[in-house]
Amino acid sequence: MGKRIITPKKAVLTNGVFIVDVELKEAAAIVHINRNTREIVEFTIEPVVKEPKPLPIPPRRILILLGAVTAVVVLAMVLTFFKLWNVAYVLSQVNSDHLIIGVGVLGVAGIAFLLYRRFRG
Repeated sequence: MGKRIITPKKAVLTNGVFIVDVELKEAAAIVHINRNTREIVEFTIEPVVKEPKPLPIPPRRILILLGAVTAVVVLAMVLTFFKLWNVAYVLSQVNSDHLIIGVGVLGVAGIAFLLYRRFRG
């Protein structure tokens, strides 16, 4: 089992034999150890099947992103309500092609940043 120290998950004494459940990196082992001689009588190692994560992004980051988007939307609504900023006027002055290009550039930059962070090391 290598040189590292392994902490058992569960141990049960049955008929003079300890039955020890051990969790390894990518497997689970059940080891039978003689109580008197402390020798391993029998062991089985079974690979643990890990289920894939349902989301590629951790839920905490999703909540932070949603909070930031909500804050920006609320700020825009407050500024528009108090007539400090007219969103419709600002957007009507921008060429629609420039908006599409801007969203595309931001999307590509965001994806490149995520891939860089994921595969950099």
